[in-house]
Amino acid sequence: CGADAGAGARFCPQCGGSLDVAPEAPLPDRGDDEYVEAAIGPRNTDYYLRKFERFAPGGGYASWNWPAFFVPLLWMLYRKMWPWAALYFFGAPVLFSVVFLILFLALPETPAAVVGWTVWLVAIFIVLPMYANALYYHTSRGRFGEVKRYRVERRRQLERLWNMGGTSNAAWIVALILPVPFIGILAAIA
Repeated sequence: CGADAGAGARFCPQCGGSLDVAPEAPLPDRGDDEYVEAAIGPRNTDYYLRKFERFAPGGGYASWNWPAFFVPLLWMLYRKMWPWAALYFFGAPVLFSVVFLILFLALPETPAAVVGWTVWLVAIFIVLPMYANALYYHTSRGRFGEVKRYRVERRRQLERLWNMGGTSNAAWIVALILPVPFIGILAAIA
C-alpha cells in the first residue's frame, strides 16, 4: 500500500499485509513515463499517453473525449477525478442558475432563455468534452507530482500512484443507483 514500516516489521501498519517476502529486483527507471502510466492505469493507457504527449510540449489542450460528451459525470468518477466530479454535479447547476438569473434580470424573458440554454449546452456538450483530456492530464500530473514528493523508493511511489490513479467502479454504482428515482417518478405518474 506504500505505507512506511519499521525495519523489523513483519506486517504493514497501514493495511496489515505481510512484509515477509523476498525483496524484488529494482525496477528499471523509465523516467516520468512510468509515473504517467501508473496514474492512468491499465485501461486505455495508450489512448491517454498519445494525448498527454501532445499536451506536454504545449501542443494545445483541445482534443475530443467521447465519454465526457455522453456521460461526463460517470467518466469523471470512472477516472477517479473526485473533485471535478463533485464540482460538475454540485457546482455546475449553481453556476448556471446564477447565469440564468443574471440573464433574466438583464434581458427580456425569451432572449434570456435562448442565451442561457445556448451557454449551458455549449459548455456541457462542446467545451467540457473538448478539454476533458486536458483536465485528466493535469489531474494525472498533479497525482504523480504529489507521489514523487514522498521520500520513499520508486517502487513504493508507483504502488501509491497505482492506488490513487487508474479507474474506479464508483461510476458503475452511480450508473445503477441514479436511474432509481426517475423510475420511481415514472411509476408514480403511470
